[in-house]
Amino acid sequence: MRYHVRSLFVVVAMAAALAGNLPAARADSVLPDVSVSSSPRVIRVAPNGKLYVADRLPDQVSVIDPTKNAVVATVAVGLEPGAIHIGSDGRVYVPNRQSNTVSVIDSGTDAVIATIPVGLRPAAIDTPLDNSKVVVVNEFSGTVTILKGDDLTEITTLPVAPSKAPHALVVTPSGAKAYIADEGTTATPGDILVIDLNAVPLPLITTRIPVGLGPGSLRIVGPTLFVANQKDGTVSLIDLATDSVVKTTRVGDSPHGLAEEGSMVLVSNEASGTLTALSSAGEVLKTRDGADFIQLRTNPLDPSGRPQRIHVTKDGKRAYVPNEEANTVSVIDLASLTLIDTIPVGSAPTTLDISRGEVFVGNRDSHTVSVIAIQQDSAAATSTPVVTETPRPTRTPLPGETFTPTPDTGVAGAAATPAEGASPVPTDGAPDSEPIEPGLPVAASSATPTSTAGAGTPTAAPSRTAITGSLAPDSSAGGVAGETATPEALSASGGAPSWIWLAAALGVLAVLGAAGYAGRERIASYASRMRK
Repeated sequence: MRYHVRSLFVVVAMAAALAGNLPAARADSVLPDVSVSSSPRVIRVAPNGKLYVADRLPDQVSVIDPTKNAVVATVAVGLEPGAIHIGSDGRVYVPNRQSNTVSVIDSGTDAVIATIPVGLRPAAIDTPLDNSKVVVVNEFSGTVTILKGDDLTEITTLPVAPSKAPHALVVTPSGAKAYIADEGTTATPGDILVIDLNAVPLPLITTRIPVGLGPGSLRIVGPTLFVANQKDGTVSLIDLATDSVVKTTRVGDSPHGLAEEGSMVLVSNEASGTLTALSSAGEVLKTRDGADFIQLRTNPLDPSGRPQRIHVTKDGKRAYVPNEEANTVSVIDLASLTLIDTIPVGSAPTTLDISRGEVFVGNRDSHTVSVIAIQQDSAAATSTPVVTETPRPTRTPLPGETFTPTPDTGVAGAAATPAEGASPVPTDGAPDSEPIEPGLPVAASSATPTSTAGAGTPTAAPSRTAITGSLAPDSSAGGVAGETATPEALSASGGAPSWIWLAAALGVLAVLGAAGYAGRERIASYASRMRK
């Protein structure tokens, strides 16, 4: 009998161990896909909550109403629409790479209100918070076109890098300066070019800041500009006050996307298949398991998957990363810096954005937009959010444009212009620049991946520290004093993880089986004595 009972408990222990390796219940649910015309490459959310999708092949922009999860309009634009930028006043700017124009759409009417000739192959576009200027980078002509924000007339076109490849851009929130990434060559470091937008007349480029090899994505975080250098696996930090590099941090291979959450900056590394978290001072933040990065591959032997740009939810609790070659979206818990879910989507997801509690993923090769409903905690589900809209800046409407606010806005409108170096209005996206084509692989990362766990629990968060510098207590970046969400202790439904229930059930069965066996032995013994 002892042998059988011991065997039962061995079976229970093995089953519990196997159950511990089962994937946690999915934190989010996947809704039906939305079909678009062809090759969605960029998705952006307007202040009224609608999504604008650049359909590359039919030369149009599809408009998705997130309350219906359906395309409600298509807007014809120029040839090969690329990076979309949406101003805080609701204007949608669409650079058309092959027709060398910028289409401007009024998000209130979904009508084109202007088509503006610019330089060759416009690749990126940005505006300050007050929308006073529109800055466009023209990659093939090596120029920057600057427009007036009110009537969209041209102020000037400046030669910035005729022999190189300017392709990414960010304007400071106050509109004082524009920073442009000039990729350089395969062997020479790239530059960040600086334009003083308040100078009269606007000067030629006089300030060039050398950074790493192949600078791509740009992100302003407080008084600092973060620059992802794709070809050498580093991120450069530039002080906006002095326009000088103050730190260079090594991250993963081919860093591509940058996103900000509180005092933390997230970096997606294409060739490594990883995500690195940095403090605002550029120090690497440790994950729950003490690693320097988050492994986005569920199997470290798989290809990287090529993670793209990162988007953070408005509450700052999660980040979503599309993996172009893995056809998945990774879900990151920002309190512990751990991968908590991997969600299959369409073919070649290259872009995503978040609106009204749902993640919209553009799948380039399957010509669809996948929709993921974000799991809400009980407190969020029972509370009614208060949504306010700040009036749009006063200016003369262009023909066909309306300033009538769309009801039930999901994002606040334009805000007062902050001091130079202040952070822009929080968004869930990366700076508006053309997605860089498949990057330049370097040595693959070999570090051990972090574990995959379930959704959050009300227990103390594991520590997450930088080598130097610190995060403010109770920061929305998470992982510091006062943070209470640890993703691995509860299932997505809010109860215990599935493996606990499985282990408990098997334990009960084992006890019942042992008791039954013991009872059977006693009956057999009693019957034997009676026969004697």
